[in-house]
Amino acid sequence: MLSHFVFNPQLPNRGLIWLFVCILLNSTFNHLVPPLKADSENRFAPPLDGYKASGEFAELLQIGIKNGFVGKDAVKLITARLDYGMTNKSNKIGFDNTRRIQPQRDKIEDAAFLFGLEYCDQKKMQTALIIHGRPFKSENTFFRILDQRWRMQTDSKTIHLEDIALRQSTFRCIYTSGGMFSEPIHRIPDILEAGRLELLKKPAIANQILRQLWHVIDGPKSYYDPADTKEGLRFIAVESTADEEAVNNILLRLTCPELAQEIPLTQYYKPQPLSWKSEASKAIVWYLYQIRNDSLRARTAFKSIKDNCKRQAEWIQQVETGQINEEIGFTIPLKQSRIAKDRFEEKAKEDYLKRFKK
Repeated sequence: MLSHFVFNPQLPNRGLIWLFVCILLNSTFNHLVPPLKADSENRFAPPLDGYKASGEFAELLQIGIKNGFVGKDAVKLITARLDYGMTNKSNKIGFDNTRRIQPQRDKIEDAAFLFGLEYCDQKKMQTALIIHGRPFKSENTFFRILDQRWRMQTDSKTIHLEDIALRQSTFRCIYTSGGMFSEPIHRIPDILEAGRLELLKKPAIANQILRQLWHVIDGPKSYYDPADTKEGLRFIAVESTADEEAVNNILLRLTCPELAQEIPLTQYYKPQPLSWKSEASKAIVWYLYQIRNDSLRARTAFKSIKDNCKRQAEWIQQVETGQINEEIGFTIPLKQSRIAKDRFEEKAKEDYLKRFKK
């Protein structure tokens, strides 16, 4: 009887009837979706119990179940979704420069990531879980999910979760260094949000956060905001759980690169050379002097610069007089660097348009 109404071409309103049937079926399906309950094919409910405390993750669980990320075909469906998420078509960062946001699709991909962590011990899934090239704010959702799953319990998958976090953090360095297109700039607060998660405080991963900050504080993706730069520098000098050698090396690279020795952390993903004159190093030296009594790292780095860096000698003498205030010592050098970068980029754009018109 139902097929007679839906498919009979002689009925003029069969489209409306079919729409009604679809709505009815969809409503029925939603009521049939198990409320995070374990059954013969759903092995996710017990290990994912810890996510229920968060409304965000509970919603992702429901989305994941509705999209079939449970049961015997889960691995295939999750992998397909995450692989799709890495294609240009899905990647909303803008290979076409539109930067359109599609929240529902993002939530489905986030749900796939959440469920995929339960299969992270499988090689195919490990590869699919390395999602990169997304805007950092969006990618931070993955880090939060990963961190919460890591903190839920210690089991055989812990080492795989840590490996995913390390590789994902390392991939970020490709973009912050300017080696690949991701976003016009990378916001320091987005990097710090990830860096303050418990899982990402592990020294090996914290080293990668440190490298990202080195790139962004004074590099191709920098925007030289005084407040953000100050927060990033304080994180390096006070909060970071990275190796002490790495911290000292990065502070030297930001202020007097010729003093910094080559270490494994800085051999790869080096920032692209700047095409404009940056005065950020002056601002950083000034700030290290201001927090020297709060941070042994800052004090050690400042002393090394003072004793060995000739090109900063005159500036350090002025800073140590105490007469250089924050506006002159920190804010203006960063603003001048931003102006220089904007002028360079504007000229590069004009030159490109001229060549294109020819």
